[in-house]
Amino acid sequence: AFERLLGVRRWAARHARLLTRGAALVLAVYGALLVTGQLTTLTLRLQGAG
Repeated sequence: AFERLLGVRRWAARHARLLTRGAALVLAVYGALLVTGQLTTLTLRLQGAG
């Protein structure tokens, strides 16, 4: 189990820039949805109520 964790750690370290950019993109989209008031609409649609 520990070796597997080290493998995941190495992979994350090699791809740190990509992971950071991906997280930044997710946060930017979330923020834009929140500011424009579309987050509620999206949530309702994903729940099947919209």
